[in-house]
Amino acid sequence: MRGRDSSSGASAASSSHNMSVLESSSRAGQVSSMLAAGASSMRDLPTAQLPHRVRAACRRLPNWCPEFRWWQRLQGVWRPLLATFFLGLLFASPLIWSSQHQHLGNRRAGYRFVGRFLHNAHGQPIYAEATKDAAATKWRPKQTVRAAIVVLARDSDCEGVLRSMARMEQRFNAKFGYPYVFLNNDPFGAGFVNRTSAATSARTLYGVIPPEHWGYPSFVDPKAAAKARMDMHRHRVLYGDRESYHHMCRYYSGFFHLHPLLQEFDYYWRMEPDVHYYCDLDYDPFLYMQEKRIKYGFVITIEELPATIPSLWATTQAFMAAHSSLLPAANLLSFVRAPSGDYNLCHFWSNFELGDVNFFRSEAYRSYFDYLDRTGGFFFERWGDAPVHSLAAAMFLNSTEVHFFQDIGYRHNSYKHCPAEQRNNCDCDALEAVAFHSPSFGVCHRRWRNFLAAEDAARLRTEAARPQPQPRVGVWRSG
Repeated sequence: MRGRDSSSGASAASSSHNMSVLESSSRAGQVSSMLAAGASSMRDLPTAQLPHRVRAACRRLPNWCPEFRWWQRLQGVWRPLLATFFLGLLFASPLIWSSQHQHLGNRRAGYRFVGRFLHNAHGQPIYAEATKDAAATKWRPKQTVRAAIVVLARDSDCEGVLRSMARMEQRFNAKFGYPYVFLNNDPFGAGFVNRTSAATSARTLYGVIPPEHWGYPSFVDPKAAAKARMDMHRHRVLYGDRESYHHMCRYYSGFFHLHPLLQEFDYYWRMEPDVHYYCDLDYDPFLYMQEKRIKYGFVITIEELPATIPSLWATTQAFMAAHSSLLPAANLLSFVRAPSGDYNLCHFWSNFELGDVNFFRSEAYRSYFDYLDRTGGFFFERWGDAPVHSLAAAMFLNSTEVHFFQDIGYRHNSYKHCPAEQRNNCDCDALEAVAFHSPSFGVCHRRWRNFLAAEDAARLRTEAARPQPQPRVGVWRSG
């Protein structure tokens, strides 16, 4: 009897449950059919009558779906206040997540998530129009260093630039948000601007190089320069026959730091298309350089090809003889000077460099570049910006103002640096990186280490030879 009653109760409960499910499905079907009918009827209405039908549909919504009746009970300012609260919570949640869960990924992912709502379908900011010299300002954290990532590129380099930006953001800049400055001798196209701007949450600036900085000066004959390029082509001088390469080397040697977009910055990080960054960088190298008063940073030092700079060292020696007052007593000339007095060809590879822009704006560097430029060596030979920067650093800086960023893994084209020490989540093999290079790669690194060791030894000898102050002995006087 008891079992019969229980089975009856179960069947009754099941039937009531089925009835509720049928009622819910029926009500959902009625609501969807009414909405569809309303939508179809609204398509046939004149535009002026649409607001009235929408308001009428909103008034009938609680009858179709009783769950919305609580919204109808809200009076006065409660509806807009509650709507504002929920919208604010929607936009603030990714920001809260980014700040509270940095260990789970990109701490600026929330900013980029919200930033998608502020761009149109083409990736352009809806609150500002990008120009050929500057793109719209985006979010950026409070910065203690006025620094930027500088990229010299063309529209055709867009894919390579995007790959470099993705690696830069992953390893470093997503945590610090330093702006990018893109420079080109022609105005950037909208595609380049939109794609690179969308690749980072940092500020992006786009500048056009002035014609006087990317062309032949008045004292260089273009026909003579063309003949020199043909001669370099016959002698197989690397990149010697590329006219644009000569302009690029001259621009990076003497003019990039003068561009108007760089006037607000004190430090720069040069980035090339299609480069790899192998290790995470959790500290700010710009802040490190500022605190340590470092003027120039590198990761690779190699020997230059002699055929590209046949007269650069002789011209530099002539400059030093004519401007000896500009050279400080403590410098790096012993690092680049062979025992014979010639140039040993070692230079800091400038495809990766971090530098103090004010060093290149200094009177000493400007005098050196102007002296080199007047000889025409950037066009009649293939002087690169790397040996020019290196020789200038050797003349005007000391060992405490040049730093080897051993912990930054880097590769561009055929040269690669993988940290052997201070590795931070590095995706490279240090032994493989050493074996990858020509013998000249290790030669200049050993010379740099030996140079620093000799500097330290000389400093210790100087300190030991310095007379030590004698302790003062108190003299007792009576009365």
